[in-house]
Amino acid sequence: CDVAPMVPLEFWRRARRAVAEVRPDCIWLAESGEPMFINILHKIGINASTDSELYQAFDLNYDYDTYDDMKAVMQNEKPLPMYLDAVNRQEWMYPTNYGKMRFLENHDRARAAALLPDEKALLSWTAWTYFCKGPVMLYAGEEFCVAHHPTLFDRDTVDFNTGKDISAFLANLSKLKKQPIFSEGFFHAEPLGHSTGVAIATWEEPDASETPDLRAIGIFPLSGKNVTVKLDLPDGVYHDEISGQDIDLYENVLSLKGEPVVILTTEKPVRR
Repeated sequence: CDVAPMVPLEFWRRARRAVAEVRPDCIWLAESGEPMFINILHKIGINASTDSELYQAFDLNYDYDTYDDMKAVMQNEKPLPMYLDAVNRQEWMYPTNYGKMRFLENHDRARAAALLPDEKALLSWTAWTYFCKGPVMLYAGEEFCVAHHPTLFDRDTVDFNTGKDISAFLANLSKLKKQPIFSEGFFHAEPLGHSTGVAIATWEEPDASETPDLRAIGIFPLSGKNVTVKLDLPDGVYHDEISGQDIDLYENVLSLKGEPVVILTTEKPVRR
């Protein structure tokens, strides 16, 4: 629903009830507003709905409340911890079952490949969006790393002949995203230091189960640079769910060549 905050919330609630009578399985997605846009509307007397209010009628909101911080990190204008704080804040600011439509680009925002010319950085940020809570929106051409943003009101077709194709990478991330832990677990992210440009995030299962708790651990070198990471895991060989390769953890240290890694573990190594 386009520019959903500017339509009265009561209309959306009534519309959802009416639609549910004929299509109860519909997913309701709100193109929610950027925080500054909502503030401007409130200032001039327009009662625009906030993200929290929109969840009364919608399943998903655009992830505009963190986008500006994310873009600022990409352009080295803000430190990564500031952005991760904003992402973590969503966990207690919105309803328990909230959904955010994650994206790196869309019809109103710059292409990710234009913002991130370094291919490893682009892949790491892409993997990060899949690891975050909520589904991922892919804009036409993103799978071919298209850098040109088409105009909205003129004929400006997407040129898919870029010589690049990350479709298999995206398909693997999509398959990983379907693991139950990414919808049933608890999410948290933190930076590796203040200025390394590396985000470490975890998904943890609820503690009620008697079986060993599964954890999903994601390490994302968002700058695309080589990095060593210290993990609180037993030494051993683990499986990277993104590349499909085995990775070695020795003395709790993992060496990465600028590429993202996701480990699913119960804190036992795959093999020694």
